[in-house]
Amino acid sequence: MLKFRRMLVFLFLFTLLGCGETSMVELENGSSQSVEKGKATLDKQTAADLLTTFSDKLNLSVDDQMKVQEYATKDEFFQSFSNIASRECVEEYYGYLFTEEDDGLYLLASETPVWVNVEDDFALNEISSEHYVLVQNSSNELYGKYEISISFDYKDGHWLINTIESSF
Repeated sequence: MLKFRRMLVFLFLFTLLGCGETSMVELENGSSQSVEKGKATLDKQTAADLLTTFSDKLNLSVDDQMKVQEYATKDEFFQSFSNIASRECVEEYYGYLFTEEDDGLYLLASETPVWVNVEDDFALNEISSEHYVLVQNSSNELYGKYEISISFDYKDGHWLINTIESSF
């Protein structure tokens, strides 16, 4: 009985102090971020999941006139990234691909920007406990050789893509 009481006291204190408490942030691709309170570490799989979700969001339904079906405004589209990327990052990276008209949002004919291939090797460098930078060197027919650098920041209990830069 004494052992049971000690265990209850331990569990009570453990819960009260928040030790080991984790929270889950669901991503739209079905994966999730698991973050232990008080700790912010980003692993390659979580980074890859965020990047995949970020790029998948551009898979939009459009009609014959390239009118986007899911969103009526750029603001709605940008807001849909709120749990995976900073608004500034999304606006800079995807903003030029759209135009708003009185009757809705339209996707412009354009090449998509360079992106990370999460199946290929990439470096994930810890700058601080709440800031990481992913770097990948790659090439394709359209852009040739390039380097892409993506920063991640830990904010409000989860990881966000903060900046995306590329050099050719």
